[in-house]
Amino acid sequence: MNATSLSLSRLKVSLIVFLMWAAMYLPALGTRELRGEEGLRIFPALTMLETGDWLVPHVGGEAYHRKPPFINWLIAGSFSLTGEQSELSARLPSAVLILAFASMLVWLRGDWLSLEARLVAAIIFLSSLGVIDKGRLIELEAIYIGLTSMAVFTWWNTWARSGSTWALWLAPGIFLAAGMLTKGPPIFVFYYVPVVCILAYAGWLQMFAHLGRTESADGPSRLTHENLVNPGTHAEALYDVAIYHAAARLAPFVEMVTHSATLNHGGGLRKSRERVYANPCHYAQSMFAAFTETVPVKADLTCPTKKAPLVLADLRNVTKDWGYETVDALAARAPNGDLLLSIVQKGTEPIQLNIVLKDFEPAGQARIETLAADVPWAQNTLEAPEAIAPATSTMQFNGAELPLRLKPYSYTLVRIPYRGPK
Repeated sequence: MNATSLSLSRLKVSLIVFLMWAAMYLPALGTRELRGEEGLRIFPALTMLETGDWLVPHVGGEAYHRKPPFINWLIAGSFSLTGEQSELSARLPSAVLILAFASMLVWLRGDWLSLEARLVAAIIFLSSLGVIDKGRLIELEAIYIGLTSMAVFTWWNTWARSGSTWALWLAPGIFLAAGMLTKGPPIFVFYYVPVVCILAYAGWLQMFAHLGRTESADGPSRLTHENLVNPGTHAEALYDVAIYHAAARLAPFVEMVTHSATLNHGGGLRKSRERVYANPCHYAQSMFAAFTETVPVKADLTCPTKKAPLVLADLRNVTKDWGYETVDALAARAPNGDLLLSIVQKGTEPIQLNIVLKDFEPAGQARIETLAADVPWAQNTLEAPEAIAPATSTMQFNGAELPLRLKPYSYTLVRIPYRGPK
């Protein structure tokens, strides 16, 4: 296909997109009375035109700092270009931003998306009820949708064409800057989430992979669907308890921990084919609940340190070696005097841990609950709903010492009864 026929085809598609946009967004655009916060967007624009102060929005003579001024600039510019201050002129920037993104879908260079697919994408976007509703009002959402979408697709198109690095990151910055001046920093979340997902899907994030063992102690493993951790895997359980430990040490600075894997979706419960079973993090959360109303006590810990791979070049420029302690532990006294130990083993090999008590007289046997898996990415499934579940055992003290063997990738809860007065 030569350049002329391609241009004509794009012109035809652009005409279809324009006619569809005009039919859906322009009729009666200026006949509806102001809704919602449209007045808060229009009044600062009128003040800008009257006073010439385009930097600080004003409402009723007072500075309005709740939102950046970009939307007010668009409205004031529309008033100036159309020569009238009407609902139609005020709402026109929202509709135009919607058209701008739909047209960008058609005209972006590159063959990563066929012309037919671009037309379908533009039609789906323009006909979305939420976009139609917001695109016919002068509020932040339509401006934000248009700018965010243009930033993402500018990056995506440049990346798909293997364009220059400067264009890849600077061109979307124009739309990101306008988005910052529209609603502030949240645009970076909406921009970088799809960018990271695209890179992850394409395998560009393998530089961050360092799970499991490799032939080289310093080399990363390749992430696959089989070994990628997620909130449903055993790694989440260990991560959550480590967060609880850190929160307890930072008290009273940290008052509450909220995390989607343990609070949303039933607190780690999963439903499949009308059957409900627990993710490992649910068991870990239930085990750590024993620390409710306990008082942390001092615990001295000596454990092995494991060398971590320095995958990124920037990290290697900072330090030659980087390691982490394989065991993290928290001790606390229960209201009845019992001693509780919460122990996370992050290492890849079993560890022999000797618990030595001071100023505490144990009574009877220690009760031990262990949540362990062979690999961090192991998880429960519908076919094996209890593949990872707490195992309970008891162990007798040898004087004031308790030898404990910690499995790799394990969470252990130890309850030691107190002999003294309750």
